[in-house]
Amino acid sequence: MNDTWQVPVNSNNSLIGYNGVFTYKFGSVKKITVPAGTYKVFKIDVSSSNLTSSVTENLVFTFDVQAYLEYGTCCMIDANIQSSLGIAGGQTVENSTTTTQVTLIKRTL
Repeated sequence: MNDTWQVPVNSNNSLIGYNGVFTYKFGSVKKITVPAGTYKVFKIDVSSSNLTSSVTENLVFTFDVQAYLEYGTCCMIDANIQSSLGIAGGQTVENSTTTTQVTLIKRTL
């Protein structure tokens, strides 16, 4: 573990096309406890840089994710997800930010 990957993104989708770079950082294995129990996990940090729309000018996306995945199954145990959308036009800048927390509370097999 402890690797970092940078993945260029070039989507030609006519509705949501975007271009930029995603960076994936893989952390070491550890144990965390959530309401569903204690799990052996590894952490993945995902972030974007220079992620812009190829459909609409001046549209900029930002993603930051910290996720803990169960070692061996990659089941998401805990995650914090932040995303932002910015529109720059002339002298005005509008931003929208969303934060989502995901935590496993019950596991059924």
